[in-house]
Amino acid sequence: MIKENEIIVAIIGIGIFVFLVINYSKISKIPESKILISVFFIFLLGWIFTVIESLVLESLFNLIEHFCYIIGSFLLLFWVFKLKQKRDDDNEFN
Repeated sequence: MIKENEIIVAIIGIGIFVFLVINYSKISKIPESKILISVFFIFLLGWIFTVIESLVLESLFNLIEHFCYIIGSFLLLFWVFKLKQKRDDDNEFN
């Protein structure tokens, strides 16, 4: 059964993805922005798989959805560590 909130989250996520593509030149100025954009894209895939799982192959897409959330979370953690490392390296020379 399709849940309305899952569809809304996927639609909002797609809208944000379009915004990211349109504003890529500005967003690319964020340190390690490629990692951060990858995190968002992986979470977006998870949200899309959430909707798909209610239509077909529930167990498979549920597994893929949660795998996306795990990978996205670890990549987000990696991004935070990279920022901290960059800040520490910058402070070392001041």
